[in-house]
Amino acid sequence: MNEQEFDEFERMLNDIKEMPEAAEMTAWEEGFMSDQYGRVEKYGSGVRISDKQMAIIRRIHERLPL
Repeated sequence: MNEQEFDEFERMLNDIKEMPEAAEMTAWEEGFMSDQYGRVEKYGSGVRISDKQMAIIRRIHERLPL
């Protein structure tokens, strides 16, 4: 993940974390996002994320009233 991709990833995670109720996440999505927060905390910008994982995060992020 390059710096620009990481910045986008981190921005979306922060937005979702600040407004979890607005994202109307399922229990599975809440668990998934919790895992992503933990991975960023552990690995920082060295975190690896698949295209499928990024698509899920984008889908959740699109629900936010931004």
